[in-house]
Amino acid sequence: MKRKPPSTKLSLKSFAIAVGSYLGLFVVLSAVFYLLNYLFLL
Repeated sequence: MKRKPPSTKLSLKSFAIAVGSYLGLFVVLSAVFYLLNYLFLL
């Protein structure tokens, strides 16, 4: 790699955005799964 990596602030910001999106997706999937289980158990 001849080019230097981007500033740590930019990489940390993009990393935080990626982690936040993954956590949001996980929360939405778990909520949908919980609701489906609740509906099937009724």
